[in-house]
Order: sequence, then structure tokens, then C-alpha cells
Amino acid sequence: MAKRKNKRCFCVSFNFDGLGQSGDFSFTHKQLTGKRLIEVIGTRVLPFSDWNLPDRDVLAWRLNAQFDSKIVEDIFEVRLCFEPRACFLAARHDGDEDLQLIERRYRELANAYASPAAQSDVRAVGEAVLGFHMAIIAMSPNGTFITIGSAIKAALRVSSEIPLRQAARPSEDIELHDDVCCRIVAREPEAASAAMTRLLAASRERMLRYTITPKDSD
Repeated sequence: MAKRKNKRCFCVSFNFDGLGQSGDFSFTHKQLTGKRLIEVIGTRVLPFSDWNLPDRDVLAWRLNAQFDSKIVEDIFEVRLCFEPRACFLAARHDGDEDLQLIERRYRELANAYASPAAQSDVRAVGEAVLGFHMAIIAMSPNGTFITIGSAIKAALRVSSEIPLRQAARPSEDIELHDDVCCRIVAREPEAASAAMTRLLAASRERMLRYTITPKDSD
């Protein structure tokens, strides 16, 4: 696809092979329009601010196009809006089976960190971290949280993996996740919420050290 730089628009490139419609440009064009990446005036790439970021394909493209501090702040702003609350609601949950699932997901996370392959297989550890967070979100009785969690799963995955690559103290990550798990299982809503806030804040600060400065949009 031709690239154009419009006002407040960054040049980006797309690989259409992953859209499942190789060679069918009319369908691909319609799909990208629906995702708010392009608009039909000739054809121009829209600015990042217009992209439909809850769409998992769009979010993945955005992260790959320009991994800057703005997208990291945006991701964690969303996570801080609902994950601590999801922990609060999970800690009020009555189902013992769900609490056991949280504990199991935490053990999988801790085992992944302890694995000899942890340093070389960050993706496997990241998947275990993602599984823990998604289990908490799924345990929430708030269906909107579950929908949001599924919608931004790509962001959750990336924001789980990147800090692992830069973890000076992996034990700190385990401790932070352990605190969240313990507070939920102990049915301490306020403490569980605060524990998740601390965990996300630590992850955000670590990620921001390795991002680029957003490009000047003028």
C-alpha cells in the first residue's frame, strides 16, 4: 500500500498477508476502512489517534509501527482503570473453584519464571503472566471488564513480555504477583486492588525506560 504523510499522520507500512484475503484488495480496503486505519479520499493512512485500537489487529500494528512512550502510557492508563477494580471484585467472589484457578495460574507463572529457559523464552513466561491477569479479569462479574480484557489482549501480552526482557530482579515480579494472588484468595478487596496498582505501576515504569519519544506530529 502506498504511504502518505498527512497532517498529524505517521508513515506506517502494513503486511496484508495476515488478513486472510491475499490478493483481494477490495475486501482488504473495506476491512482497513472499518478498522479506521484508512479513509477513502484517494486512500490515505489515518493518524494513530483515529485507529480503532480495541481491534486486536490494529493494536498489534500500532505497537509494531511505533513503540513509543505514548502507547505505553495509554495501555497502562486503561489497565489501571479496570484491573485493580477487577481484583477488588475477584476478592469478593464466592466461588472457591475460581479462587483455586487464580492460585493455579499464579503457580504456573512462578514456575515459568523459575524455569531454566525463562531468560531465553520470554514469550512462554509472558503467556503465563497473561494467563494470570486474564483469569482475574474473567473472574470479575463485570461483563464489560471481560470484553475489554479480550479486546486489548494484544496489549496485555506485549505489556507482560516487554518488562520481562528488562527485568533486573525477576523475583520482584514474582513478589508483586504473589501479593495480588494472596490478597484475592484471602478475600481482601481493597488490598487486592492496591496490590494490582503497585504491580502495574512497576511494570509501566520499567517499560517507559525502553520506549522512544513520540514523533512530532506537526
